[in-house]
Amino acid sequence: MNDKESRIKITPALIAGILVFIFFGVALYLRIALPYDRIFTDEWIKFVGSDSYYHMRIVDNLVFNFPHLNSIDPYMVYPGGMRIDSFPFYDYLLAGIIRLFSFGSPDNHIIDVIGAYFPAVAGSLTVIPVFFIGKVVFNRWAGVLAAGLERFLDLRTIMQ
Repeated sequence: MNDKESRIKITPALIAGILVFIFFGVALYLRIALPYDRIFTDEWIKFVGSDSYYHMRIVDNLVFNFPHLNSIDPYMVYPGGMRIDSFPFYDYLLAGIIRLFSFGSPDNHIIDVIGAYFPAVAGSLTVIPVFFIGKVVFNRWAGVLAAGLERFLDLRTIMQ
């Protein structure tokens, strides 16, 4: 084996892949490490905003009754409740992931931990489709630039 065969060939596709992976890592770090102390307290996991608690209530119910979702939400439109007419894909996806990672027997702490990490991971994964859209529409480097800019714009919303 000579030196030419033992070297790793660095192609533009490999460099673009490494850059996109770095953007994903930075995005995940910013979404998890910066707000960690505000979300994970000593006693419980604190979600931000009323939408988070609403979806976690639906996910909690869905995890224990998977795949059946209650057709009425008793906490909406007091005193009779409100019909759930839509198909909550986000909630089903999260409940399925929770059941998968808890091997079918989740407890409330596991539900809350996975529920807190899920939006961070899903938001960080947006780097990949942004890269491929930029690559298809323009070229590889435009995709890398678009993925990097998307992370920069996301940083602005995280810091607010």
